[in-house]
Amino acid sequence: MKIGKAYLFSDYTISPNYGGWILQEDFGLGDYNIYKTFRDAQNAHKKRKDGTNTAEPRIIGKMTDDQFINSLNM
Repeated sequence: MKIGKAYLFSDYTISPNYGGWILQEDFGLGDYNIYKTFRDAQNAHKKRKDGTNTAEPRIIGKMTDDQFINSLNM
């Protein structure tokens, strides 16, 4: 489901932020990575969840602690 610019799935959320796409997962808070594309964020989730990713996720940067905390506020 899409809300604003974020995409909400049953166990994770992907939203555009900080010049790329960020991933927040329900079974963990997510990570500090900023992914290049929406598909890269999806592949990162699939890689951690069950290993079915189709390609290695491309990371374009890392969030600081403050950016990470602010990314959780949608």
